Amino acid sequence: MGIIARQSIKASLLGLIGVAIGAVSRLFLYTKFLSTSEIGTLETIVKLGLLLTPFFIIGAPQVITRYFHRFKNDKDDSGLIFTYSSLLLFVLIPISSLLYLLNKDFIYSLYTEAPELEKYFWLPLVVAISYGGFNFLKSISIVHLRITIPAFFSGVLDRMLVMFLLFAFGYFHWIDVQQFYYLNILLFFCLPFALMVIYVFAYLKPKLKLPSFKQSLNILNVSRSYNSYLLFGSISSVVIASIDVNMIAGGLGLELAGVFTIAYFMGMVIEIPKRSLTNIIYPILNKAVIKKDALEIKSLYQKSSINQFLVGSFIFLIIWLNIDQIFMIIPNGDDFVAGKLVVLFIGLSKLFDMLMGVNKEIIELSKYYRFNLVLAVLLSVLVIVLNLIFIPLKSAVFGGINGVAFASLLALFISNLLAFVIVWRKEKIHPFTLNHGKIFVVISLSSMLCYFIQVEHPILSVCLTTACITLCYIFLTLALNISEDFMNLFEAAKDKLIKK
Repeated sequence: MGIIARQSIKASLLGLIGVAIGAVSRLFLYTKFLSTSEIGTLETIVKLGLLLTPFFIIGAPQVITRYFHRFKNDKDDSGLIFTYSSLLLFVLIPISSLLYLLNKDFIYSLYTEAPELEKYFWLPLVVAISYGGFNFLKSISIVHLRITIPAFFSGVLDRMLVMFLLFAFGYFHWIDVQQFYYLNILLFFCLPFALMVIYVFAYLKPKLKLPSFKQSLNILNVSRSYNSYLLFGSISSVVIASIDVNMIAGGLGLELAGVFTIAYFMGMVIEIPKRSLTNIIYPILNKAVIKKDALEIKSLYQKSSINQFLVGSFIFLIIWLNIDQIFMIIPNGDDFVAGKLVVLFIGLSKLFDMLMGVNKEIIELSKYYRFNLVLAVLLSVLVIVLNLIFIPLKSAVFGGINGVAFASLLALFISNLLAFVIVWRKEKIHPFTLNHGKIFVVISLSSMLCYFIQVEHPILSVCLTTACITLCYIFLTLALNISEDFMNLFEAAKDKLIKK
C-alpha cells in the first residue's frame, strides 16, 4: 500500500473518531454544562474569527498545494514558494489585525442584540491568526504527503481537550465561563497551531530559500490569477459557513444563536458521508476528465448521486423520525427544542446537496472551473439576502432561526440547480436514473413502517426506530438492486462471514 493510500485511510479514521467526539461534546456536554446564551457566545466568537481568516492568509495554503511541485520539478526551488508565502503572511497578518482593531467599533455595532460580545473582541482575532496559520502549515504537510498528524491535531486532540475542559468547567467548577471561553480558543485553535509549528519545522524541515525580487515577481505572476480566484472563493466559503450564527447573534440574540448551533449540528451530520464519498470519487473523476472519458464521467456522476442520496436519506430518517426523542434525551432538551424545524430545513438542504452528486466537482475539474467561483459568490450573497428577508418575519415556521435555516435550504437549492444546469448544458449529462425513484420508495416505506412504533421511553424508542429503519433500508436496497456499490459491499461482507 502506497504512502498516499495509508495516509488517506488513517486521516479518514481520525476524522470519524473526531466526529464521534464532537457529537458527544455538542449534544451532551455543551447542552448539559452551558446555557443557550453561553453556547451562542462561544459559537459567535469562533464564527466571527473564521469570517476574518481569508483576509489573513489570502489563499496561501492552496497556492502551496497547487504550485509546490511545479517549482520543485522546474527549478528544484520548492523552498522559494514556502519562503515567499511565509513572508506574505508576515505582512498580511499585522495589516489585517490592525484593520480589524481600527474597525472594532463598527463591527460590534452590528451586534445590536449581543453587546456583551465586544468585551471578547480579542478572541476572534486569535481564532483568525491561529486557524489561518494552522492551515498554512497544514498545506506544507500535505505537499510532503503527511496528512495524518494535522488530522490528529485538529480533529481529535483539540476535541478531546475541549471535552476535558467542559468537565473542568461544568462538573468540577475549576474555572468560570469567561475562563472557559479563553481556554476553549487556546486548546481548539492555538494549541494545534503551535504543535504544527513544531511538527513542520522539527520533523518535515521544509527547505527555505529567500527569493530575490525577480523570483518573487515570478511567483506572483504565476499564482496571481489563481490567488484572486481563491480569495473570492475562500471569502464566499466562510460566509456560507459562518454568517448564519453571526446574523442570528446580531439580530436575535445569543440565546437563539446557541439553539441554532445545536440544531444546525444535528442537520449537518447528514452530509458527513458525502465528504468521504467525494474524496474517494474525486481522483477517479479527475482521471476521467483528463482522458475526456464522457461515459466514465457520467457513470461517476450518477453513482455519486445514488450513493450519497441513499446514505444521506438513511441518516436523515434516523434523525427526523427520532427528533422528539432526541430532544428528550439530550440534557436540557427543552431549551433547544425551538430548533426542531432548523434540523428539518438544514437536513433537507444537505440531502438535496447529496442528491445532486459531484456536480460542482465536475465543474471544478473542467475548463469551466470559474463557474464554481460564480456559484460560490452567488450562494454567499443569497444566504445574506435571504437571511435579511426571513429573520425579521413573525412567522413561526419561516421567521427567526427557522427562517435562517430555510434561507440556507433555498440558497443551496438554487446554487445546486444552477450547477446542474451548467453540467447538463456543457457536458450533456445528468445524475438521475430509475434508481432514484426506487430510493424514494425506500424512504416512503421505511417512514410508514417506523411511524407505528410508539414507545414512551425515549432511548428505547430511538433504538427500535433506528433498528426498523436500518432493516428496511438494507432489505429494500438489496431487493430493488438500487446501488451496485452497495451490492458489492454486501457480497464482500457475506464472503468474509462465510470464510470465517
